[in-house]
Amino acid sequence: MQRRDLGLAALSFGALSLLYAWGRCPSFGGADSPQHVLSAVTWGVSWPPGYPLYVMLGHLASRLPGSPAGNVSLLSGLLHALAAALFFLLLRRLELRPLSALAATALMALSPLYWFYSELGEVRALNDLLALASAYAAVAWTQGRRPAALLALAACLGLGLSHHPTFVLLLPAFAWWLWRSGALPQGRSWAGPAGALLCGLALPYLALGLRLRLGTPAYNLTSASGLLDMPALFLRRDLGGLWRVVAGQGLLGPEGFDWARLWQHVVWFWRSASAGLLPLGLPLAALGVAASWKRRPRELVFWGLWLGVAGLCYVVLGSQQLRLMNPEFAYAIAARFHLLPLLAVFAAAGLGADWLEERCGPVLGWLVLAAALVLPFQRQVIDLRRSGHVMDYAREMVRATGPSDMILMTSDASTFALLYLDVVERAAGDRVVLVPSLFGYPPYQRWLVRRHPGLNFEMSTDWARWRQLNPGRELYAEAEAWYDMRAAFPASAPAGVLIRAWEAPPAPEALRDGAARLLAWRAVFRRDLYPFSPELELVNTYRLMLNWGLEVLTRPEDADLAEKLRQRLKEA
Repeated sequence: MQRRDLGLAALSFGALSLLYAWGRCPSFGGADSPQHVLSAVTWGVSWPPGYPLYVMLGHLASRLPGSPAGNVSLLSGLLHALAAALFFLLLRRLELRPLSALAATALMALSPLYWFYSELGEVRALNDLLALASAYAAVAWTQGRRPAALLALAACLGLGLSHHPTFVLLLPAFAWWLWRSGALPQGRSWAGPAGALLCGLALPYLALGLRLRLGTPAYNLTSASGLLDMPALFLRRDLGGLWRVVAGQGLLGPEGFDWARLWQHVVWFWRSASAGLLPLGLPLAALGVAASWKRRPRELVFWGLWLGVAGLCYVVLGSQQLRLMNPEFAYAIAARFHLLPLLAVFAAAGLGADWLEERCGPVLGWLVLAAALVLPFQRQVIDLRRSGHVMDYAREMVRATGPSDMILMTSDASTFALLYLDVVERAAGDRVVLVPSLFGYPPYQRWLVRRHPGLNFEMSTDWARWRQLNPGRELYAEAEAWYDMRAAFPASAPAGVLIRAWEAPPAPEALRDGAARLLAWRAVFRRDLYPFSPELELVNTYRLMLNWGLEVLTRPEDADLAEKLRQRLKEA
């Protein structure tokens, strides 16, 4: 490899690291981000499959000077910057010209989804890094046949599989590349790569198992206690199996196959692709496919299998398992799974740029590179420095409730944000976080017993019974539980961002105070969010509570407050 290539890769890594660090989220975003940050800061056990390598790296990052949560976001930026540098080196090994390889790298690194998950505490950056490191090692092995490259490939694949079981969707592409290159190990030469793969797969879980034996983590919702629990964690047994996108039963969901939902997810996949590849990337990718049909068939099939298998499986499984009422929020959740398969399209764009540069000379190569660098900043700069909306929401819940109250939670992000305040910052007192979707999950029941020894409970959604068993604790709920709370307590009313269970109609002053708290929250508005941001659910939550607050303000003396709520509703 030429020294110039290493220099350009280092320059790309440094520039992207600075960019991602500048715009990183100070705490965490929506969806699973709060849980990943919570697990990393405490070196605990995340939701299956546990993400042991990410959690360990995140814990090391959280120990650096500064905000622990912000440092976990910084880790994503470093991992994605390193992935982009490897992507450039990979394209150079595939004999693309430097300008074309840089242009494809810029298109990928500055695409909205890639950029977004570079500034947020999430597992996607490590997933992309391991995938591209595997691709680089595979190409290096087939070109030089050095045993170290083959061992590196096996180790990266093992680490990828340990990071997330769906990494297996990339294996057909790697199998094709090795077979078509005549580079499959023969005879006893399988032993070394097989051992490296098993070590990559097992070592992160071994480290997590030993960590559990040496000390009890502050956060461990799975109740994993040692090495014997690691296989079940990896296989996602408590979530319904290896191929579950969300918790539940059945590979294609509990109902019949829904073709309309499948088409919706196909449209969403196109939406994610076009957001990151138009107006320059998609034409270049199409040109790359056309130009490489005869000249680079091995590479074309490799990237086609990468995109086709991973993209198709994500779309099919996600469309049938992800059943959410809010389409905007559902897209934001689904878009996370689009990032890995779309890396292949950026590689195809590099092939197209290289063909253009070959035909038209380096001047056009410079123009394509300039466009790849400038267009993303003209379109949208991803800046998450002020995006701690989920943390603000959780803090408002704490302010709106008493130290020993029960809070009925309905969304993952706010649940784990509240647990972060409880476990890491010790700011939640003895507040009980009730998650009905986990009532049938034994580790969660054991968590309640350990965390709240004075709590009396039955695992049911009879909320009146919960109040009866715990007379000294008030009951609150998130906005999405509006129907259940009104059914159990018809006098329920807004209490800031939460619903308070009133057994008798509250005094008008209590209604006013509860509605006024909606103005005290530093609210999140739609204009503050990106189309693929899972915090979109907070906007709908806030609008629901604002509308309800207007309904309860019926007295003339509340007119001024009602007008302020209407104005806030227009802004949201």
